[in-house]
Amino acid sequence: MFEVFSCGQIPYPDVNTFEELIEYLKTDRQMVCPQTATNEAYEIMLRCWQANPDSRPSFEELAQQLHMILSGITVSYGYIESKAE
Repeated sequence: MFEVFSCGQIPYPDVNTFEELIEYLKTDRQMVCPQTATNEAYEIMLRCWQANPDSRPSFEELAQQLHMILSGITVSYGYIESKAE
């Protein structure tokens, strides 16, 4: 998601080696929110970057969240049919 919302920027641009990356991640530092990402999208990114795998969302949960975001954004354009209730 970072690459998509940052328009292809390289993640961790100041990290030059694998060892530096490991140290960076061990300090619980996170990449900054890309300028084009919504707060909602960045919150998903932050959850995906959790050190504990059990704290990360499942694929199913991600799919549901992304569908809800997409539905909310595009329903007024008619790209996604809203379900009749």
